[in-house]
Amino acid sequence: MLKTYQWPHSIAFPNADVALVRIRQAERSARGRLRVRDVLREILLNWAGHPIALEESAQGPIMQGSVRGEHIEVSISYAGGDAWLALRSNGGIGLDAVLVEECTAWKEIAELYLEDEAVQKIREAPHQALAFARRWAALEARCKLAKLPLREKSQPPAAPVHSLEVDNLVICIALSAAAQN
Repeated sequence: MLKTYQWPHSIAFPNADVALVRIRQAERSARGRLRVRDVLREILLNWAGHPIALEESAQGPIMQGSVRGEHIEVSISYAGGDAWLALRSNGGIGLDAVLVEECTAWKEIAELYLEDEAVQKIREAPHQALAFARRWAALEARCKLAKLPLREKSQPPAAPVHSLEVDNLVICIALSAAAQN
C-alpha cells in the first residue's frame, strides 16, 4: 500500500508499505540535497527515537542500522522544483518523478534508451510527452531499484511498477518482490 505525505507532516512507519513524501521547494542542487537528507534524518529519528546515520553511495543515502528491527530502503527523485522521498521497510524500492512539460525533446532520449516497441507506442500516443514521461519514470525507477545506471538500449530486471500522476508529474515506484503489497 502507498501512503503519500507532504513535508512537514507526521510520517507513519511504513510496516512493509511505502511512504512517499513530497518535500516542496527542494530542487536538485546542493542545498536541495542537504534538505532532503535532513528531512530523511528527522523521519528516521522520529521512527527510531534516536539518530540514524546515513552513508552516501552512488545510488543515494543508505541507512546504517535498523528502525524497530527493520531495514528501511530509501529512494529519492527531484522534479518540478520539489523532491520526492520514498521509504519502505524490508523491501527494495526505486522512485522516479518526471515533469511532463520537460519531455518535449523525448524522441532523442527514447531512441537511445528505450526499446523499439516502447518508442513506437510513444509515437502513436495522443499525448507523446506524457507517454514518454510514463515510460521514462518507470525505467528510471526500475534502474534505481536494481541499483544500476541507465545504459543505452539495456533494460533493468523486470519489477512491479506503481504509477501516479500529481501536478503534471509522473511518479513511478518500483518494488522488489519481497514484502509486496
